[in-house]
Amino acid sequence: MKKSDVVVPKGMEMAYEQFHFAPAVRTGRWLRCSGQLGTDENFAAIAEPEAQFAQAFEHVKSVLAAAKLDFGDVVELTTFHVGLREHLGTFVAVKDRYLEAPYPAWTAIGVVELAVPGAVMIQRVRHLGQPHPRPIAVQPVGQHPGPRRPGGRRRRRSRRDGPR
Repeated sequence: MKKSDVVVPKGMEMAYEQFHFAPAVRTGRWLRCSGQLGTDENFAAIAEPEAQFAQAFEHVKSVLAAAKLDFGDVVELTTFHVGLREHLGTFVAVKDRYLEAPYPAWTAIGVVELAVPGAVMIQRVRHLGQPHPRPIAVQPVGQHPGPRRPGGRRRRRSRRDGPR
C-alpha cells in the first residue's frame, strides 16, 4: 500500500496518528472504510441515539468527501449495533436521510460492545466508478459444483474422487 492510497479527512488526523488506522484506503476500484462511530470531537459517544447515528453518518460523509465521493457511491453498508432491536427503527430513519434509492446492500449486526461505548458503528465499502472486470458467480451455501474440466465443463464425481 502507498501512502497516497490512505484517506484521512480533516479532523481525523489524530485518530490516524494516535491509533494507527486509516479511516479509508483506496484499493483498485474500491474505497475500503474503517468503522465510524457517532462520537464528538473528543471521541466520546454522543448519548442520544438519534444524534449519535446522525454523527456517525456525518463521519462517513467526511470520509467520502475526502475521497471525492458521496453517498450515491455506496454499494455496501455494514452496521454494528449495541441494542440492535431497541434502536433499529431510529437508525433506519436516520439512515434514510443519507441514503436514497437505489439502496446499497446492507447488513446490520448486533454486538455486545464497540471500541467506544455507544450504540452504532458504520462500516462501508464504496465503488470508485470503474467497471467490474468480470461477473462473480455466487454459489448457494452448502453447494459446490465440483471440479471443472478444461473449457469450463463440470466433471462428474466418481468413487475414485473419494469422499466429499
